Formats: sequence, structure tokens, C-alpha cells
Amino acid sequence: MRFLVLLCLLGSPAVADPIGADDFLQADPKQARIGQLLFYDKVLSGNRNISCGTCHHHDFHGTDGLSLGIGEGGTGLGPERQAGDIRKRVPRNAPALWNLGHKDVRVLFHDGRLEVSEIFGNGFNSPAEEWLPHGLDTIVAAQALFPLTAQFEMAGNPGENDVAGAVHDRIDAAWPIIADRVRAIPGYREMFVDAFESVETPADITIVEIGNALGAFIISEWQSFDSAYDAWLSGAPLPPEAEVGRQLFFGEAQCATCHSGPLFTDQEFHALGLPAFGPGRTRRFDPTPRDVGRMGESDALKDAYRFRTPSLRNVALTAPYGHNGAFPTLEGMVRHHLDPTASRTAWRPELAALPDAPWLAEIDFVIQSDAREMARHEAALDIAPMALSDAEIAALVSFLNALTGKTAEDRPLGRPETVPSGIPVDRPSQAFKRLIRAWRVDASEADDGIEAAVRPDPVAVGQGLPRPGIADQRIHLPPRKAQTRRVEPEAVEPAPGFQKADIGCAGMQRDQGGGARRLDLLRLVRPAAEPARAACAYEGALLRQLCDPVLPALVRYQPRAVRGPAE
Repeated sequence: MRFLVLLCLLGSPAVADPIGADDFLQADPKQARIGQLLFYDKVLSGNRNISCGTCHHHDFHGTDGLSLGIGEGGTGLGPERQAGDIRKRVPRNAPALWNLGHKDVRVLFHDGRLEVSEIFGNGFNSPAEEWLPHGLDTIVAAQALFPLTAQFEMAGNPGENDVAGAVHDRIDAAWPIIADRVRAIPGYREMFVDAFESVETPADITIVEIGNALGAFIISEWQSFDSAYDAWLSGAPLPPEAEVGRQLFFGEAQCATCHSGPLFTDQEFHALGLPAFGPGRTRRFDPTPRDVGRMGESDALKDAYRFRTPSLRNVALTAPYGHNGAFPTLEGMVRHHLDPTASRTAWRPELAALPDAPWLAEIDFVIQSDAREMARHEAALDIAPMALSDAEIAALVSFLNALTGKTAEDRPLGRPETVPSGIPVDRPSQAFKRLIRAWRVDASEADDGIEAAVRPDPVAVGQGLPRPGIADQRIHLPPRKAQTRRVEPEAVEPAPGFQKADIGCAGMQRDQGGGARRLDLLRLVRPAAEPARAACAYEGALLRQLCDPVLPALVRYQPRAVRGPAE
């Protein structure tokens, strides 16, 4: 849900409507507290090994930082996640959760397979059709139930557990099994009785209450409407570059034709011609590893390869972009809109954040060898080429960053330390958290040499955390004041066999508004001695594992040279 339909052909509005707390569905605090625990409790999954939070984690702003996720059967979190013995990647990028509780939201999922509707008499048009239970309060509550029954997301494979087996009988057969699990946990029983009028005794707990609790949490937890743009709507100026981007967005670039309304989405479906890869969203009668988008739901040929316009609020925090996470940076996604054909031709597999799974490598990009499918895919295009200068593109990206909420990192409930089932809660490893802290750079103390090194550098290969196959690594580190640290030049040393001149560091400025600037990206510059690829090491192994498990360390980062908090 996080790709950008920026360049449509019709006129566009001058501004996006402001939003506030009254524009959101009501969420009961007690129910939201239960939902927070359920969201991170793996008891809801078939094999009790994955939670909603695994792919929509607070530490990754409600996503997982991957192009295509590793669902049931994987281990670890975010870019550290390992494929384990999975049979298939999750076929689409994990959608962001920001502002799903807004009253205007009427359709969800990349292909729009969940809509508010009375076609089946239960309030929704959904994959469960008439078997979706009555009583779900919101579309967000209804949405929360479907990952629980998805084989490669949370349910597991037939024969592994009772949930997976029930799903293959009929989708609604699995939900009572999940509800039984929750009812059996003492910590949940009392909370449900206290929070829901429909629950007088624990025996009354059903999948409806579970869905409504999850919905209440998502609605209340992921509201965000305090960005620099929201301040601009109240009269505060935007930084100069972001203001130029705003004028382009609502003017010449015509972005707001599709990214309209208070959430910057028309909630319609458009074909962008993104590079095709992954296992595809296959159907029983269509096993080809392709993703036909909206057509998979509507069965209408006109909907082929069209996907839902995502909201852009907090979009800078939710890389990678596209229904399949094809582009790691906002700049790359914007440039794709300007010339989809050239962008698709230049795209390379290394840009996809795909955890290593050699047994899946053959299928990951096989669809690109199907000439007829690629021709159909490329012919379905709803955007026309447009010429913008590099400065204008940078301005658009600056404006998109101005849509990030000031309190996006500070959520009402956050991730719980424990859950009532007692199953451990997913969290980044300690080494990974040290890595994030160590590479956080405060731009207010950066000298001119670092800033000068950034400006002539046009390369924006990776956003997110380091991953295999990328020569120039960029690490996206959203600001968190308590953990801001400065990296000293002497902290970076060459590994044995390399010279100091072979390495270097560069930062990327991001305007935070009010004159504050921060270096959110730090890049290991490719050593001259190894022009094709680079590997790096952090405390001996972690970065080497993330960057390239084969090459020796060319750059070694010394954490002891990092100072304490800069602010």
C-alpha cells in the first residue's frame, strides 16, 4: 500500500484537507489495550511463531523494511529476518498502518479485496464473503482477521496445525479455533470481560471481539496528523525546498490527482508498470507467479495490474515502496513515475530487499522471462512520462518528508514487553539496536566536509537497513532524540589490506522544519579496491552478515569511538 501514484493527467486540488482527532473512528481504550497485546501475541498464528507485529512492528514504523516479507516459518525481525524453511515469500509488500482508522477509509489491501459493503449482509465485501461473522465494528477490525487465515502469512501449511487445516476446509472454520486459544489464557479472560459488553463470561469471547480489539488498537495507535505540512495548513511556513515541492505536488507534477484528500489517496486503483518479481499472488486456476492486482479481486480485465493508491502520510518512514517494494527510496519511486519504461529497464534485482532463500531464488525473478506476460504488464500503464529537473525531484522528495508526523516515533501504547500467552515478543536483536544507535548522526554537528560529500552524489541505492548485494549502503535512521549519536571520522577504519583512502562516509540531509536539519542516512562509500561490491563489519559479524556473507570485511566500524548522545 505504500507506492506513489504521483503523475496522473487530470487537474489536481490545491491542498489536501486537514485532519484531526474527530476525523477518526472511536476506539475504546480498554479494547485497544487488549488489541495491543494480541497484535504482538504469536498465539494467533497457526504454529504460534509469528504475530501481526512481526510484519508491522513499531521499530519499523508499522512495517518490516522488506520488499516481500517472510511470514510463517521465518525467524528474526525486519531486515534481520531469516527465511527458515518457508515455502513461499509473502507475495506483496507489508502495508503501512498509518491512519487506517480515518472515517474516509472505505477499501483496504493492495487489490482492494476488502470494502465497506452490504453485499453479503455483514457490512463488508471480503474474501470470506457471507462467512465473515457479523458484529465487526469497523473495516479495520475486519481487515485484522485475514492475515490469521493466510497460509504463508500466519496460518501455516496444511498438516502443521489445526488452524491451517481448518482454513483449507473453509475460511471461517479457523476463527473459532483461534478464539479457543485466546479464551484458554487467563490473562485475556478478565480483560475481555471488563472491556466488552458482549462478553459476560470468558466463554463469550469470539473472533468478533478479537477482531474488534485488534481494530481498536490499530485505529488509536497509528493516528498521525502533526507533520510540517499540517503545521503549514495552520499558517506555519514549510522549509523552502519542501515549499517548492508542495507547489509541484499540487501543481505542475499533478501528484494530487491521485494522492488527494486528507490522507493523500483517492483510494482508487492505478497501473504504474513497476518491475515484476516475487512469487506473485497466484490463484487456484492461475498458478503463474504474477500479480494482476485489482483484477484478482474484480475479475475485470480493465483492472489488470492496477493497485490501490497508498496514503502518503509518514511515507518517508515506510520504505521500500510499491505493492512489491520494488524501490528502496522515495527518489527512486518518484523517478519511476517520471519515466516508467526507462525506470523498469534500469531496475535491477539488487534493489529488492529479499532475505536470502536460495531455494526460492529460481522463482523470485522468473516472471521476467515470460515475454508475453511482461508485454501485457508494460501495456497497462496509467501514467505518462513527465520531465522534471533533479532539483524539482529533490523538492518533491523534501515535501514528502514534510508529511512525516513529529510524534510518529512516539506511539500511545507501543510494543509490549510481554503478552499473556507467555510467548516471547518479537524485537530487534541487541546487536541490531546497537547498530542503529551507532549510525545515528546529528546534522547540527556535521562539518562542511560531510555535507559537501553529499551534494554531488546522485546515487540513492538503498533506504532502509543494509542488505545483500548493494555496493553503496545507505541506512535510514529516523530521528529519535534520546538515541542520537555522532559518528567521528576516526571511528571508521580500513580492514586489513585496505587503505584509509579507500573508504569514506557521507550523509544525507533531511529538513525537519524550523531550520533543524538531520543526517538520517549514512553511506559506506564503496572502496576503490573493490569496485563491484562492498562488505562491512560491525562488532565482527552483524553488518558482514547483512551486507554480504561471502566477502571479507572491507570496512570495519569501531563502536568504541562513538561519543555519547549528541543531544
